[in-house]
Amino acid sequence: MVTVGGGLLAGCLSSRPQFWEDPPSFDATGLDGVLDNPLPDRPQLVPVSFEPAVAAQFVDRVERLLEPIPDPLLEATLPNGEFRSQITTERDEAREILSAHNTDHTPFELAERFAEARYHAAVAAGTWAIVTTEGDSTSVTDGAGTVLSRADQFGEMLPGVATDPLAGAAVYGPIERWLDTADRSTLSRSTSVTRQRDPLGAGQTIGEIERVQSQIEAGKYIQSKYQETVEEPQSIDSEICSEVENLRTDIDEWVQVLYNGEDDQILRFRGIEVSVDHIENLTTSSSRC
Repeated sequence: MVTVGGGLLAGCLSSRPQFWEDPPSFDATGLDGVLDNPLPDRPQLVPVSFEPAVAAQFVDRVERLLEPIPDPLLEATLPNGEFRSQITTERDEAREILSAHNTDHTPFELAERFAEARYHAAVAAGTWAIVTTEGDSTSVTDGAGTVLSRADQFGEMLPGVATDPLAGAAVYGPIERWLDTADRSTLSRSTSVTRQRDPLGAGQTIGEIERVQSQIEAGKYIQSKYQETVEEPQSIDSEICSEVENLRTDIDEWVQVLYNGEDDQILRFRGIEVSVDHIENLTTSSSRC
């Protein structure tokens, strides 16, 4: 795919000049005045934040996951260097992510950081539990089936009430994206940890499940806090469905142009940004619509 793209790019560059022979003039009058103006404040579409006590719970979950792992983890304790490297690297990554979070993050940025930190911590804890006799890998986090059930139940509650469709999309859109990815990809690939022969891969599977669990917890919290701010709630289902139908038309046209009307071409290339399943899920009418 890269080779083809590179060839096309080279062909384009060789068949046309790389620079304008007669570039258009640029009038810089007034540019200094524009640059001197302060940037406008970013609109706050999601008027909620993580309360310190709630944020502390997410941080505490990371530390509880890491607690069973000896620190420092020495070669005498775990001779296998590959296992030891994954455990220590993931543990350090989890703590580094948490040390960098601050109140300037939007609620969804903070939720993403919490989920990422919990992923790395669970990979470390899961790997440690798998390669030693001191832990139970199935007790590090809940099973994929349990978490998927929670995601499905939560998804049935979305989208919730909102002040208007724009605010509702800003609040519920990222949450639905989390749940969609968990359903179609993350949890569908998460086979039983005890059946996996590769301890490194099994540890990563545990981390992915923990990431989804963190997103569900954060999503429920953000939804609850947002709905407390809605004074005149309205349902946005019909507006969302209408916009999805418009998006379906745009996607259909994009696919036709991209593949010159040959729909089967999309099945042959694995590196495309939008998968077939995602297009079909997004563009076919659901029970909600």
